[in-house]
Formats: sequence, structure tokens, C-alpha cells
Amino acid sequence: MLWISLIAAACVVRYQYPKLKRRKQLKELWLSASILVFALGLSVAQSFHAPIPNPLDWITAIYKPMSKVVLSALS
Repeated sequence: MLWISLIAAACVVRYQYPKLKRRKQLKELWLSASILVFALGLSVAQSFHAPIPNPLDWITAIYKPMSKVVLSALS
């Protein structure tokens, strides 16, 4: 699985980098590279069975105190 991710990332870089560089779209190039590195990092972490936090846990942590306030106000 790790090799598939690396090969796919290399193909994306080979396809996108020349186009963006030729058109002088440097902001888009940096954004694309940043997203690719982040996604590749998550893929590598998942292939090594590292614990990856679920975004729903973050949302729950943010809204839990507000739900307690709302429930106490309505009770």
C-alpha cells in the first residue's frame, strides 16, 4: 500500500509540476505540494498503523461544552 501511494504521488508531481511551473502559478504549486505532502504523510502513517485522530473527535471536543450549556438552559 505504501508503494502505491508513493508511485501515485510521483505521478501527480510529474503531471502537475511542469504545467504549474510553465504557467507561473507558484501559489497553486505550493498549495498543491502542501496538500500532497499532507495526504502522503497520512497515507504513510496509516500504512504503519499509527493512530490517526478522527476529525469527528475534534468536533465533539469543541461542541461538548456548548451542548452542556444549551442542555442546562433548556432543562
